Amino acid sequence: MGACSGGGTARGEPSRKAGAKRNVTWTVKEAPEGARVRLTEKRGPKAGITLLEIKVELERAQIPEPMRLRTVFPAENVYAVWTPRFLSERHLGKNWSKIVSASRFAVGAPIHCLVSHGGENCFTAALSDACVTSELASGIIEETAEVEFVLTLFAHPQEIRQNYRATLYVDVNGGRYEDALRGVVEWWEKECGYEPMAVPEAAMRPMYSTWYAFHQALAPEEILRDCRAAKALGMDSVIIDDGWETDSTARGYSTIGDWRLCREKIPDMRALTDEIHKLGMKVLLWFAPPFAGIHSEAEKRFSDRSLTYRMKDGKRDTAILDPRFPEVRAHVADTIVKAVEEWDLDGLKLDFIDRFRLEPDTPKEDPRRDMLSVEAAAEVLLKTIVDRARAIRPDLLIEFRQNYIGPAVRRYGNMIRVGDCPMAAFVNRRSGIDLRLSCGRSAVHSDMLEWHPEDRAESAAKQLIAALFCVPQISVRPERLPEDHRKMIVHFLSLQEKHRKAIFEGALYADDPESGYTVARAEKDGDLFAVAWVEKPVNWADTTSAATVVNGTGGGALALRFPQEGTAAAWEVFDCRGVKIDEGTDSFAGVAEFAVPDAGVLTVKKR
Repeated sequence: MGACSGGGTARGEPSRKAGAKRNVTWTVKEAPEGARVRLTEKRGPKAGITLLEIKVELERAQIPEPMRLRTVFPAENVYAVWTPRFLSERHLGKNWSKIVSASRFAVGAPIHCLVSHGGENCFTAALSDACVTSELASGIIEETAEVEFVLTLFAHPQEIRQNYRATLYVDVNGGRYEDALRGVVEWWEKECGYEPMAVPEAAMRPMYSTWYAFHQALAPEEILRDCRAAKALGMDSVIIDDGWETDSTARGYSTIGDWRLCREKIPDMRALTDEIHKLGMKVLLWFAPPFAGIHSEAEKRFSDRSLTYRMKDGKRDTAILDPRFPEVRAHVADTIVKAVEEWDLDGLKLDFIDRFRLEPDTPKEDPRRDMLSVEAAAEVLLKTIVDRARAIRPDLLIEFRQNYIGPAVRRYGNMIRVGDCPMAAFVNRRSGIDLRLSCGRSAVHSDMLEWHPEDRAESAAKQLIAALFCVPQISVRPERLPEDHRKMIVHFLSLQEKHRKAIFEGALYADDPESGYTVARAEKDGDLFAVAWVEKPVNWADTTSAATVVNGTGGGALALRFPQEGTAAAWEVFDCRGVKIDEGTDSFAGVAEFAVPDAGVLTVKKR
């Protein structure tokens, strides 16, 4: 255990919404041998928020062992855990098996929130350093019904240090948990130096993706046919995913890494992008920067400069390149930037960047490396790609996939997509809202949407309804869909476009995160847009002049809660294809129920 010097504990007593006091006392639970740790608490930007400054001095320069800070407090009003990690647990966990928010440069985000059953923030903690390997974890102490919260720094070997400084942001202010999360994002961006990459307008427009539609079986004439149909339905860009660089259709990675065009599939990429541009669509292309398959020239060149290998059937299949070697970074950056320039690409889908990490079999030393930290080297590589590509195309689009979502990595990507969840509408809705609440100004995209073309339009619509608070990516073959499916797509993309300001500029609130969100709503300039996934009234606020509510409940009704004094309003009901099926006027007070079909839409306007 390390020594804890002056200020070894920090104590604060911010008030909660209910007026009670919550004592937050920090202690050093574990530290590197001989370390001097100083904890200093300061007032945060608002009442109920404290900033715990952490300073660590080691006896010598070294890769530090994990250091842990701990606090314990009564589990009063605590109901669930919120984190932005893909498919993260939401239950409270036990102190001997905590729910963990793990983070490093290209994985996760250093934030952890405890939420009440009513959606109040009970305890939100976030770390200023989004590049260090860290864990924020909580669990219930069974014997006392208290929460044990532990912050772990240097959770995994990373880089040599002798001194370290960071700040832990702690909010026990009560209020809505969404506002607490927005406060952290604002702090990261304004106070911690994590200004996100600029978001061009194209990043906020619906996109067509080839992945679920084609997988690796790409053909230029079919891509063009689908792009024409997708553009007519309201999609403004296409992501050409994995398959363009390999003659395989087996969904493996043993041949990638040289990033040369497979001309048997696509004879001329520039000709294809030129034709797509004529349609008024932008083109993004898939790359996996860490990968060099065993059948690639890159693997033969860099086999001794790799972090590890992906295995398949017990044999080496794909090298994970080590970005600490300058020639590795040059190879990856040069090939990607060359593609942007020669093929006139509008954007990049950079995949698997979370694989840049130390592994047990990673070689320990090599004098040819010019950097010691894999995380820092990965950041240098991404910065190089972005800077050089943006010199060619200033409005460059770059997609990252969950879990590379944190404030540090978002400086190099402006589209943050939900992790792969084919046809899992529930996961898309939960993860999309998670990302909206934690990714600030970045464009949050749904996972690619697909459904069976013989399904009912109302059932297929559930995929789009799950993604209405994100930028939808659609990956069904448009020309193979029945007409009512195409009408459904046009209806919901047009609906999102009409209420774009409310959806993307209004503050987003989402009830019951522990249940994957039951009602989500956002309002801007009096325009309220909401989706209900359970039969629960949507509140008509004092500022609301018009409301649009989408029925994702699976039932045949929606409810609005109006002020008691009554609200004179006109209402209309539409089915999932945009056909008006009912309308009327009335004066409403309290909870009013409307007959709205499955996947239908209710609009109400003040008179």
